Amino acid sequence: DEAAKRFARDLADELVAAAPGRLVGVYLHGSAVLGDFQPASSDLDLLIVVRDRTSRGVVSQIADRLTAPAGCPGVGLEATVVDESPARTSASPWSYRVHVTTAPLDRKTVWCEAGGGDSDLILHYAVVRAAGWAAYGPPPADVVGPIEPRVVGRQLAAELRWAVDHASESYIVLNACRALRFSAEGLLCSKASGGTWALEQGIEPELIGRALRARETGHDASPGRHAVSFASGVAAGLEHGRRG
Repeated sequence: DEAAKRFARDLADELVAAAPGRLVGVYLHGSAVLGDFQPASSDLDLLIVVRDRTSRGVVSQIADRLTAPAGCPGVGLEATVVDESPARTSASPWSYRVHVTTAPLDRKTVWCEAGGGDSDLILHYAVVRAAGWAAYGPPPADVVGPIEPRVVGRQLAAELRWAVDHASESYIVLNACRALRFSAEGLLCSKASGGTWALEQGIEPELIGRALRARETGHDASPGRHAVSFASGVAAGLEHGRRG
């Protein structure tokens, strides 16, 4: 998304000024690079990588600029600041420095406690490495290390398990399609692309067609039994290492 790229580049310039000599890279990821960005409903996802042992004070200055970004083209910014070594290693405990979200209904700044981490970084790293756009710094694959497919699969399954209990039907179904495509082809794609791919494979056309229409119109519903069964089956397959 070109508006997302312009915003990310301008914000990266601000972060470079706020943390001179400490920034490794600023990477746009998520729906903005996977072709499913919807300004009225999508967050803008950023990964910010700083040099190891960057002081808490400098990271605080970065966080301050992330909390009030001007001109964000989505509903809000979702940004995570990580140190260089954990990004390059890309392994448990998935440590980070600070996480900032600015969407009106989910505004928060969360600092990582010593020894802590966030498994959401698994998919953030995987998408950055595969499709991320560098607003500042070297190519993503030079900064973010590879992650084993089975680790990505388990995280996709965990997100599906969470969605079954907390999300709408289209979110559940299209995330299941996305996970199923990763299981079959090793490719991370957007939710909508996953749904389109599943339809092309002849998978659950009525259920998935309804989910795609709901995403397009914004008229969604609570998950029905069919949606829950479909998503739970995909999650179980990923957890047991089954493909396709």
